[in-house]
Amino acid sequence: MPIFHKRGVDTEQLMDILRSVEIQLCVVESQKVNPLDEPELYDKLSNLRRPRLLIGGGRADTSLSFAALGGLELGYDIYLLRDLIWGASDLLCETAVIRLLQAGVVPVSLPQVICEWQLRDC
Repeated sequence: MPIFHKRGVDTEQLMDILRSVEIQLCVVESQKVNPLDEPELYDKLSNLRRPRLLIGGGRADTSLSFAALGGLELGYDIYLLRDLIWGASDLLCETAVIRLLQAGVVPVSLPQVICEWQLRDC
């Protein structure tokens, strides 16, 4: 079951898309800059024992970078939903993405991931 860290209202569209392809979500809400600092989210991730995290729907130059780099540090393979991130400016967003790719984050798109999940379930 995907765990969804919800921070603000900008994530509603992504949640609707995931629900439309019948992806069951576990939503964790917080206002922390680094989502992995949220004990509830950290505990749920630890209990799932999955090797990969799919991250998107946030600002690349702040919380999303903290989550991605923190996830790498914890040993997760991180996949970045490149089409679902933004920044305070295009330059800041692109600089953050370059930093994440250099650290080992793998870029993907939401349509690509949904197609892969649907094909896997056929």
